[in-house]
Amino acid sequence: MEEMVTRKASDMYLTYQCAPALRMTDSILPLSGAPLEDADLQSLFEQLTTPAQRDESPARWNLTPPCTGREAP
Repeated sequence: MEEMVTRKASDMYLTYQCAPALRMTDSILPLSGAPLEDADLQSLFEQLTTPAQRDESPARWNLTPPCTGREAP
């Protein structure tokens, strides 16, 4: 999140088997780091949402996006 704020990114993409990426203006900037695994994503989701948000319909959350144009390893 600090990187997102520092770079003034509008969105952060957290995608299974991809490193995190930021949307800056009209481009997507992949960040360095290891690809995210299920446990990483679950932990981040729990840290960034409230219990009430987690109880909402899964359709509310875009939990299965592609690797923002990048191929998964």
